[in-house]
Amino acid sequence: MKLLNISTLLLLFASSSLSVEPYPWIPGNRPVSEPVYPEILMDAAEAIAAVAKGDLLPIDLRGIDDFSAGHIPGAVWKQITEPNPSQALLLYADDFEAIGSSFLLLDGDPAPRILRGGVEAWRAAGGLLVAGDPKRNRKAGLIDESVKQYVEWAEVYEAFAREEFEIIDLRGRDAWMSYEDVDGLRAGHIPHSLPYDFTDLLLGRRWPDPAAARAKFLKLGPREGDQVNSNATFILYGHDPADSRLGLAYLLLRLMDVDTRVYLGGWTDWANSADSPVVRILPTEKLEGMLRPENPNLSDQVSYETLVLLDLRGNLDFNRRHLPGSLSLPIHLFRDSLSTLGDEHWRDEDRGKLPLVLYCYGPDCIRSRNGASMAARQGFHNLLWYRDGVEGWRRADLPLYK
Repeated sequence: MKLLNISTLLLLFASSSLSVEPYPWIPGNRPVSEPVYPEILMDAAEAIAAVAKGDLLPIDLRGIDDFSAGHIPGAVWKQITEPNPSQALLLYADDFEAIGSSFLLLDGDPAPRILRGGVEAWRAAGGLLVAGDPKRNRKAGLIDESVKQYVEWAEVYEAFAREEFEIIDLRGRDAWMSYEDVDGLRAGHIPHSLPYDFTDLLLGRRWPDPAAARAKFLKLGPREGDQVNSNATFILYGHDPADSRLGLAYLLLRLMDVDTRVYLGGWTDWANSADSPVVRILPTEKLEGMLRPENPNLSDQVSYETLVLLDLRGNLDFNRRHLPGSLSLPIHLFRDSLSTLGDEHWRDEDRGKLPLVLYCYGPDCIRSRNGASMAARQGFHNLLWYRDGVEGWRRADLPLYK
């Protein structure tokens, strides 16, 4: 074990624990509010009556050829406009993502309604369709950055790792776990965010039951048994403003009565900012390649100058076996002791550039995830999560030390 100053050593010893999470996140401890599912989805029979009375303005979000072949009477094509306050909008299309994108732009009071089943359901319920091209003076909707559901970089920066927020990465698990840069864009993810594919909630070509979808989605968490905070505000981000997954995810969360915001700039905006902390998932072979230039034999008797390697488990487990040259900093001391440790070992280093490598037991351990978020709050931007941890290092037949 590397030597720390006396005060830090005593503090670590006094707080040492067995190899269990010192502050486990136990689902059910938070008060849970009862959901109130909004009336967004509308069956065709109800929609036919509402359109006939003039209570709904149909918005056709399909392609122009489909609109010309047959559309709901009175419908306008891809019209994003300020409707009559007494007249809500009825959105319909065959494409869930097109509906979601328009819903995001138009969500307000009253909220747009969505025709469940689209034109097919309308026709099956006895509704008439009319043919004809759209009026050319209608303008298609563009991104309106004043939409209240949007948040900016600064708001996302203040949100990560805070109890009242959850951040969801819509780019997919592979992008979330990526280590190598792609097309000049930094790889990785926003600290504390979780990947999720919202199409998993769709039932083929049918919208899901809101209660069932909510129950399924809220099982999402950093590991099995943990759950996201249902009372949190969820912030969604995709690749960039053109990412069509943003609207669909927003709409599905609204159906589930989950408070939702959209980071429109997405990963492109975050990764291009020098002030953005980024977490990357570090594979075993990459970590080995980073250590060997300074430590060719992977000895434990080394102090790395080009990176920091931190073990976030308890001291007892660290003393049993740890990665070569790593420093012990148990997660329950991380927030308060990282700066102290930094003053001893890398006082003159630029925290924005210094690679900070974090590890714990293995893929199911969330200490490195939490530690990366805490480190980001303290100015570290180059955060490397060795997710395979001690288990992965041992499986690769690489040396561990007592």
